[in-house]
Amino acid sequence: MLGSKTSLAILAVFVAIFATVDAANALPIDFRDSATWGAGDGAGSITVGGITVSANGGQLYRDNTDGFGIRGGEWDEIDRAEMLTVYFAESFFDDTSNWLTGVLLTDLFPTPDGGPNGEAGWVTLFDAGGAMIAEFFVNALEYVANGEFYLDFEGIYAPDHVVFTAFVDPELGYTGSEYSVAGFTTGVPEPGTLALLGAGLLLIGFTRRQRQLPQ
Repeated sequence: MLGSKTSLAILAVFVAIFATVDAANALPIDFRDSATWGAGDGAGSITVGGITVSANGGQLYRDNTDGFGIRGGEWDEIDRAEMLTVYFAESFFDDTSNWLTGVLLTDLFPTPDGGPNGEAGWVTLFDAGGAMIAEFFVNALEYVANGEFYLDFEGIYAPDHVVFTAFVDPELGYTGSEYSVAGFTTGVPEPGTLALLGAGLLLIGFTRRQRQLPQ
């Protein structure tokens, strides 16, 4: 019988396969917008409209060009052992147009920045229980102005939180990765995706019920 983790994995695959992304749209969640997010600069965290950006014990850095980073070893970016987390209130995704389709990173440059292989990092999506929904490795292989790197999730997601970390491994040629987070793209699930989502939720509910029944 399928366990709950397996059911969630199946659901994530369904959503990822049938979702669409429009990277050309302006960022609906734009951390470079000073009117909305400006108060986050120098703070430990900031919450606006169901979204919380946290430096996880450190201090946030924010500007109108790059978005959010962390004040630390590299004073305006995420680096070394630093971790930036973006939390979403459950109600935020009641509006399906808020579902996440990708994220725009900045200051992610190829070699000589970051070592022989350029700068790199991890973008990881989690559910409310702390289980990983999806994980993406980002690596700048060519120069783009301002180090902009759009990560297409190739699906739609409604995570509890998203964690951003830099990847540093001198033995693999990543010696000084660092980057910032400009914001997220969002999109409305297509009808077929919503149908699959509903089927996945029913599968999860059925699995949980079966596990609760006396043997």
